[in-house]
Amino acid sequence: MLWKLELLVSRTWSGKQRRLILIKMTTSKKHPDFVTEPMGEQPVENLAGIGEIMGKKLEKWGFDKACMVLGQFLVLKKDEDLFWKWPKDTCGINAKQFRDLLACLQEWCDAFL
Repeated sequence: MLWKLELLVSRTWSGKQRRLILIKMTTSKKHPDFVTEPMGEQPVENLAGIGEIMGKKLEKWGFDKACMVLGQFLVLKKDEDLFWKWPKDTCGINAKQFRDLLACLQEWCDAFL
């Protein structure tokens, strides 16, 4: 579906405008909701890229709150490569889910830390 969207957009716009539109179209609804709110005690499923199944896998490892995932991100010094290994090994996150999660955490940190 995404490639169809890219083809349609590329016929209409080019360059940076096209990439910007694709980024906006692929970002989950959870992302803007999450990054505009204080962390509080939000469940892990509120993070972009983390659905119900991934949330259950994280809960089995003791990460039931979004703040705990944020803590792991901070402990790993916000390093993308180090952080990628953790959810991949722990719960089998895929690249798309990871990009959504990473963008969500990075933007939340920029806004609140």
